[in-house]
Amino acid sequence: MTPNLDVPAEVAQASRVNFGRAITAYLHQPAMEGFSLIGRVYFDRKDRFKSGRLIRTSDVVEFIEIADHLVAITRTDSAYVLIDPQCQLLSAPLE
Repeated sequence: MTPNLDVPAEVAQASRVNFGRAITAYLHQPAMEGFSLIGRVYFDRKDRFKSGRLIRTSDVVEFIEIADHLVAITRTDSAYVLIDPQCQLLSAPLE
């Protein structure tokens, strides 16, 4: 993934991490709405969304921590890396 001037630095940095599994996309400043997430998407590997577009995911079925990042797994088996440097929830330990 090639960093772009329009991509937030923390998203570009996360895109260089080896997560050991296929990552669908990166969500910047995600927010829960019902059972889904809303956020700006970057590096969508399925080529559905242009980087920077605001999207809503399908329902989240699981959150997992990989390489010090929180990853949301959706009902459609997409994996979104959640990026929000201001959110304490995303850095909280998972139990």
